[in-house]
Amino acid sequence: PVHHGENLLLSPGFEDDAPGWHIEHASLVHRGDAHSGGQAIRIDATSQQPVVTQRLPVSPGATYTVSAWIRRMTNHPTTTIRAVFLDAAGATLTTADMTHTTPAATYVYRQATVLAPLDAATMELRLGHALQGRVLFDDIRVLDRNLLANPGFETRAPSGQDDIAPGWRFERGGLVIDDPAHVRGRSRALALIGAAEYRQVSQTVPIQGGRSYRISGWVKRGTDIPEFRFQFDGAGQNRIPLASTPPSVYRYVSRQATAPGKATKLTVRLRLEAGARDISYFDDLMIEEITP
Repeated sequence: PVHHGENLLLSPGFEDDAPGWHIEHASLVHRGDAHSGGQAIRIDATSQQPVVTQRLPVSPGATYTVSAWIRRMTNHPTTTIRAVFLDAAGATLTTADMTHTTPAATYVYRQATVLAPLDAATMELRLGHALQGRVLFDDIRVLDRNLLANPGFETRAPSGQDDIAPGWRFERGGLVIDDPAHVRGRSRALALIGAAEYRQVSQTVPIQGGRSYRISGWVKRGTDIPEFRFQFDGAGQNRIPLASTPPSVYRYVSRQATAPGKATKLTVRLRLEAGARDISYFDDLMIEEITP
């Protein structure tokens, strides 16, 4: 199995009544039929079309690995997982079907990769598309190739404080908020609130010199324009332009850069200058190596 990035799915093992999943005409089964944990999902081909879906935020142009443990219970050898990419308005852009051949009566691991189109904002994952027979799914994963830890600020500090977040350095100010009106991804985002002093949050990740990287994220600015900076060690600082993004709505911004030959680190800095009067928000940030 591939291990990189964080699992973007809620309740990947269908525990605790499977929050995040939309389930119709399919059933949760318990420990004896689960791959791990206490539950799995069983999908039967019937006259009523089963629906097992989850919608999750994605980044345009990013690569995602979709994996699952699958147990086929009838004699139909193939099982399909469908990824539907949608734009910010919810219109379908592209569809990718990942069809896997599996033996009967035992769980097996299967994975495939999909590429988000350049206008994508979300992916809807559909288990058991065009199913024949009966299949169990468990331990589903959608992994990106993000080098950043806690890129959507979803993981809270053990203390519960809102002015720190695992993986990030809150150098001056910064607040993790959970107001749905200002969250782009799951349930949290970063707010930089204007004040007399500057506000800055940063993170440094290891990289390899000579390779190219995409630095990106979703930004919702106020009347004052924040800064999205990045810097390789041993090199000057760069900025992702934010002036053209409209205020009060999330917009995706990105820039590609090649690391100097001897570079080993890449630092991103989210900053709001001193004297700003408004609030800017950041969510779903990504540093991804660009494969030639």
